[in-house]
Amino acid sequence: MIYIRKNNDVLEKYEVNFSEEALIELRNRIIKHCSEVSKVKTECKLNEVPTYDYYRHNNNDRVRYHFEDVKYEKSGNTASEWDHYDEYQVDLYNCEYTMYKVPYIYEFIENVICGKEEAITILFNQDINGIKHFPTVEEKVKALESKLHSFESDYISKRKAKLDELNLKYKRFNETGESFSEKFEEMQSMISEFTSELSSMDDKVSEEKDKIDRELKSLQKIRDLNKNQEPITNYFYELVGLVEFKLVDTLSISDIDRINEFFNSNVIEKEKKLVLR
Repeated sequence: MIYIRKNNDVLEKYEVNFSEEALIELRNRIIKHCSEVSKVKTECKLNEVPTYDYYRHNNNDRVRYHFEDVKYEKSGNTASEWDHYDEYQVDLYNCEYTMYKVPYIYEFIENVICGKEEAITILFNQDINGIKHFPTVEEKVKALESKLHSFESDYISKRKAKLDELNLKYKRFNETGESFSEKFEEMQSMISEFTSELSSMDDKVSEEKDKIDRELKSLQKIRDLNKNQEPITNYFYELVGLVEFKLVDTLSISDIDRINEFFNSNVIEKEKKLVLR
């Protein structure tokens, strides 16, 4: 594989060498050590039993899932299926398996093997930030706990600010010298508005806290199962060490420009970075 990159005023030509077997072995270790693991028990149709790896789209991300220890047997229940206008019954199965949510670096290694320009460039620059971050379960738990703490602190501060605002308005009312009957209606309106604002704030806080609590409970169910989950960092730099970039030639951009002028046409694509052979 040949990789060509522009370095200031020079084009550099590199020979890219690696053992495909070594990269595949690394990729498979990443599944075992870096994936988010969960145990699944479900009742499903036979065609829904996982028998091979596949990708799902989660929000804007394409995520690979790997399955092991798949076991299934008929549950005795059935479900309806339709063939045009005819209904028929299919068997349901009690199914259990271990599911691995695989980090993006798995797909990145596939792209390196295939010679994808973007992957080769990221690897050449040893730019781990070019790979989508895949947080461990422990990182997710700590991030949510921190978010919950910050959210609660922010809520307490905002509630206190609202109370201080009401107390200040009440103090100013007392300083006007008006009779209680004259101030009562305005005070009642102010308290009603304040109560409504607090109620709306409480509802939003409760909704957000419930959402965070659900996410935390979901993660805590698999926390122990993922206690040995490793971040991808060391595996990325192991990948860097498995791919050799050997500089074999250079060419000045000014020489290319002179050749183009000689032939009066752009015979060379200056921005081309990757050529396979």
